Amino acid sequence: MKNTLTAIAFILVFVNISYSQQNCADAIEITFEEYSTCGQIAITNANLTDAVPSIDLPSPECGNFDASTNDLWYLITVPDGVTELAFHVMNAPTPMPLDEYHHQPGLAIYSGECGNLTLLNCFYEEGNFINNGEIRFEIISGLTPGEVIFLRVWDMNNFAVPFFIAASVRTEIPEHSCETPALLSDGGCNILAPKGTINAPEECGWNVSDNTIYYYFVVNQSDLQPVIIDANYVFCFENGSSIENPDESELQMAIYKWNEVDCTGVGGSDESTYFGCNNGTGMVSLSAQLDPGSYILAIDGYSTITGNSLCTFEFSTNFTNSIFSFNNTLDLTNSIFPNPATNSFIIKSANTPANVQVFDLNGKLVKSINNYSGENIDITDLQGGIYFVKLIAGDKISVGKLMVE
Repeated sequence: MKNTLTAIAFILVFVNISYSQQNCADAIEITFEEYSTCGQIAITNANLTDAVPSIDLPSPECGNFDASTNDLWYLITVPDGVTELAFHVMNAPTPMPLDEYHHQPGLAIYSGECGNLTLLNCFYEEGNFINNGEIRFEIISGLTPGEVIFLRVWDMNNFAVPFFIAASVRTEIPEHSCETPALLSDGGCNILAPKGTINAPEECGWNVSDNTIYYYFVVNQSDLQPVIIDANYVFCFENGSSIENPDESELQMAIYKWNEVDCTGVGGSDESTYFGCNNGTGMVSLSAQLDPGSYILAIDGYSTITGNSLCTFEFSTNFTNSIFSFNNTLDLTNSIFPNPATNSFIIKSANTPANVQVFDLNGKLVKSINNYSGENIDITDLQGGIYFVKLIAGDKISVGKLMVE
């Protein structure tokens, strides 16, 4: 994770830009930086207030673009070792008053040089009434490390609002969904997260789940009670004319019991799965008495009419969060065949049907199978290395190591 001093220094220079990029030759460069678990992102605040139409060819072929469309130009350099990137336009303020147009972004991606550009692809999103359109995770493949890529952005109605434009090395972010959470570690990031997938709790200032990230953690019999999770902003992007002090951004967290398979019953304030929430600025602490088992932590930047907080976080806890240290955990290694495996494996166990989960060495859930009964489990999508296989049959939990070749 970037250290806090570096992040603060970056924020101080991340001020409103004088928009001079009226054509390709004046494109403003966005450089890639490391943003905790979001990885490398090139991101900047954009505003079409001073934009004018440009005449660079070829013209975009989507999003109602024509000769009178105001647009802005940016450029990025493809990072070393990267051949595909995801592109985003996001986080415009909610239209006020309600009869104003909402943001309907368009984005064209080019390779080549100014005067000799090749249109790689064109994206747009119309949204709907008082619901801004957002372009998210549109993938461009076949890139060459070190090459310059041009980004052309506009609004389909020439509506001038502040928003963010970004390119990311990560081409997906499964942890934006409650059903594919990341293992809670010492850092996190919701910069790339779209709208959350569960209802927000009614407490703690939440009314919607915007830009929500989900983490899972495990409470063991030997852990201290109450369980305590502290979250602290490293820094945040907020929309508007400048970046605000991170301490002015409010953070919201909630804990839910998790069945390790899906998010049935998770969300809102249902007492059967919900164990409270907290919100605040700076350091936010959430504590709860939790029985041994698996849980979901939902975390969200505060949502306002000016846009949602896009942040990186630091976490600290008072428990071990080991996914393999239940007192009743059994060794599964000798029940995995073949091992090492190349294309698939099976589990020979009397404790079936069961749910199976496969984790990498970082504790990330990479595969989940419900109601497993002994059939082949395909692993052709996994890279070679060591994985942990977890078999869950009622209150019986077995864990074993799998070598993938």
